[in-house]
Amino acid sequence: MAAGSRALGNGGDLTPGPASAFRPWWRPHLRQGDLVVYHVDLTPANGSESAALAWLDESENERRRRYLGDLPKRQFALCRAALRILLVRRLDCPNRSLRFEEGRRGKPFALIGDERCGFSFNVSHSGDHGMIAIAPGGRLGVDVEVRRERKAIDQLIEILLTEAERRQMEQMDSDRRISRFYDLWTAKEALVKANGLGHAIDVSRLNLVDSVGRSGETRCFHDRDVLGGRWEISNLGTAVFAASLARELPPAP
Repeated sequence: MAAGSRALGNGGDLTPGPASAFRPWWRPHLRQGDLVVYHVDLTPANGSESAALAWLDESENERRRRYLGDLPKRQFALCRAALRILLVRRLDCPNRSLRFEEGRRGKPFALIGDERCGFSFNVSHSGDHGMIAIAPGGRLGVDVEVRRERKAIDQLIEILLTEAERRQMEQMDSDRRISRFYDLWTAKEALVKANGLGHAIDVSRLNLVDSVGRSGETRCFHDRDVLGGRWEISNLGTAVFAASLARELPPAP
């Protein structure tokens, strides 16, 4: 390590000294310039939960204890600790100085002391998979859902999708239809989260029939009626989970 460089210590702070002994339970899943999306391994077998707990502050540990069941406790601890580590690395600040608050509709933001952090971030988890998106400013949202059979999937398709999206799926076989539904659903959720408006947005009015491509593909979405503005939608999905990133683009010149 070069002289004067700083590393993550075991005590949960960014401090001088040797690199932390714990093995990261996250890895980059997508890089787009200064934006990075990380996949977070939430499986119990990875043995990272004890290391994660050391990074949480008192209020976060109390919040974790209120969750019912081991899975939501693990999801929160591993995602929040990974977010903390990633932010203190990029902001070069002590972990103890970093705290989180929520906006009027529940979207979290970070503060260093009493000053709002300039980085945008968003977190999602489903089953044993988490996603964290971080960028220096701008509105963004990420969503992940494990692909699985759902008894009420036909009702969800009717409730959440536009007529054009439903018509596109009519000629697909059952497996492709379910996969396409998850791709569209996570894209809509990512857009909603990027806007921070929660259930105030009727996602059945967001027509993404031409704006959600195959896995690894990024397409533009121009919206005048519901969200407004110009967006990029990236399909981050795999065979196991569907995932989408939504990022607002600058206004057209």
